[in-house]
Amino acid sequence: MRKFYISIFFFFIVAVGFPQRITLLYLDSCFAALDANYPLAEKYEVIENERDYAVSNVGKAFLPQFDINAIVSYQSDVTFIPYNIENIGAKINTSELEIPGYEGNAGVTIYPELINVPVLPEESKVKYGVTLDIEQLIFDGGITRKKKVLTSSDYDYQLQNVDVEINKMRMQICELFYSIALLDGYIEQLNLAKDRLTSRRENVRTAVKNGVTLATDLDMINVEILKMEGTIDETKLEKKMVITNLSRLLNKKIDVGAMAVLPDIQLALGAPLNNRRVELALFEAGNEKLDAAERLYSSYWPVITGFVQGGYGNVGMNLFANKLHPFLYAGAKLNWTFWDWDKSKNEKKIIVLKKQELDIDKKTFEMGVSVTANKYLDEIERYEMLLIKDMQIIKLMENITTSSESMYNNGEITFTEYNEALNAETNAKIEENTHRIMLKRAKTNYLLNYGIY
Repeated sequence: MRKFYISIFFFFIVAVGFPQRITLLYLDSCFAALDANYPLAEKYEVIENERDYAVSNVGKAFLPQFDINAIVSYQSDVTFIPYNIENIGAKINTSELEIPGYEGNAGVTIYPELINVPVLPEESKVKYGVTLDIEQLIFDGGITRKKKVLTSSDYDYQLQNVDVEINKMRMQICELFYSIALLDGYIEQLNLAKDRLTSRRENVRTAVKNGVTLATDLDMINVEILKMEGTIDETKLEKKMVITNLSRLLNKKIDVGAMAVLPDIQLALGAPLNNRRVELALFEAGNEKLDAAERLYSSYWPVITGFVQGGYGNVGMNLFANKLHPFLYAGAKLNWTFWDWDKSKNEKKIIVLKKQELDIDKKTFEMGVSVTANKYLDEIERYEMLLIKDMQIIKLMENITTSSESMYNNGEITFTEYNEALNAETNAKIEENTHRIMLKRAKTNYLLNYGIY
């Protein structure tokens, strides 16, 4: 039981510490890994979080705003009354202010600050105090709502732009994938040719021992095998570099011996295709953003705000109270910019022009997609034609090689002549494999060009 648990432990360590490597490459899997692991994809979450904060901040316009302010000021002149109290017919005692000649004034106290003061006080030239200011937006004619829509549409545009940037990498991934497929095909054909020569070497070795064939033929076979091994090793190193680049882009460990599995692409030439490129969604997001901006500049409603100001200080609220005292100030205000010298109209005209620019860019892009599609269609037609010829050539080359092998066995031709026929067949098969993979690549690129694959 103890051995069982130890085995389980080591299996867990291997599974966690050594991530599984990719040994079979599929184009769909490469695209999925690109979308999931490409560093730029991390911007999706960042932009979404930015959108949440930005929209939330715009919506807070209808929450009360609190400010604490402190002020100290000096003014060169103040309001004052340059008269003695008695000169204007008033008499001040310790408890009340009486105005002679008027009945019913007894017991009425006016301005307690004037009691026992022979003359009116002069307003202070120094003002100071601390206030708490509260503002509450009551009505803004839908400006806040339209700003939220504009802010959100701006982040939609940014998200679509990330889609475009990642989509650009799909073509690069496609090129790397098919480069691996081409190198795999080349290595496969070289190995097949090497195996044939290796098998032939045993026959030649026996013939040399029996004195039927010259020893130089055996040396020539060994040279050809060594050349093929060198070419195979060089091709494997080239493939390793391509896989390393692909692994870095996908952020996945890919085995250097991974084989590319060609996708099964059914393409009906001449059938109508809808352009689903992410760039079109970017143009649409740009239009929606401009529409939101246009609606914002169409707002001409007044803005109504309520306010309250409370504080403590000597700020001249009461001219006769030349000392620190509390005060309160409340009300509402209306702000209506009914004339802005056509600034809003000009902004709307600019938006219309930007829409025209966006439409021109979209038409230019669609034209480029159409031109590129025609290029890939030409490639598809070309490789399909070449493959028909390749199959005919391979069949003839196989016949020539079989005949040359028989003639070599009968001593009618030299090994060099036989090897030339064998190399010609190998090259024909390499050419056919290359054209077959290039046809797949052209079809894939054709679909990628329309955003379908």
